[in-house]
Amino acid sequence: MINNVGVGVGKAKEVSEAITKAAMNGHRNLVTVPLTKYSTLPHRADADFGAARVMLRPACPGSGAIAGGAVRVVLEMAGVENALGKQLRSKNPLNNARATIKATQMMRQFKDVATNVGSQ
Repeated sequence: MINNVGVGVGKAKEVSEAITKAAMNGHRNLVTVPLTKYSTLPHRADADFGAARVMLRPACPGSGAIAGGAVRVVLEMAGVENALGKQLRSKNPLNNARATIKATQMMRQFKDVATNVGSQ
């Protein structure tokens, strides 16, 4: 199971224009998030963006998305139902969201890793 999520930013004088620009920017920056059959992350991942550091871990079924701030929002929008997330060092929501996107980009499905090992 694979879902898409993106983070976008837009600036304008009117709020509605800024939301439209941010949505267009987010659509341009879509990232695929690999999930297991239990709607969790396949493995642990750590990522940095600026001063922000994010740690993501898979969780057992029924535990929910245990994370705070922007990490929880990105995980829920990606369709992750069971995961543990931790924001480290920075409280900046935009940098934490971008670090979460970067951490999900590093994740690989088990079958992709198996095919890469088998082909070598």
